[in-house]
Amino acid sequence: MDLYRSLCDGKKDVEWGLYEAFYQETKNGKDMKTYKALFEKAVEEIVGKMDQQLMLNIFSLGNLDALATNANTSLQDFEIVSYLIIEG
Repeated sequence: MDLYRSLCDGKKDVEWGLYEAFYQETKNGKDMKTYKALFEKAVEEIVGKMDQQLMLNIFSLGNLDALATNANTSLQDFEIVSYLIIEG
């Protein structure tokens, strides 16, 4: 969130040129396969980190419930509430 905030700091208006380019590239948001693939990769990283932490904590008392709860985390467990696309 800090990176998100810093990139947008001081910006109050939409960058209409970038907005139009994005919607042209994605056919008005209908062809999001590039961005969906990036989202899936991010989710895989998050789930991997969760699994890694879970394995580190598995032998702690009381964490067996966490194992059962987190063992089946997948793409369907995440929801996009906002996105920021950075073109470089």
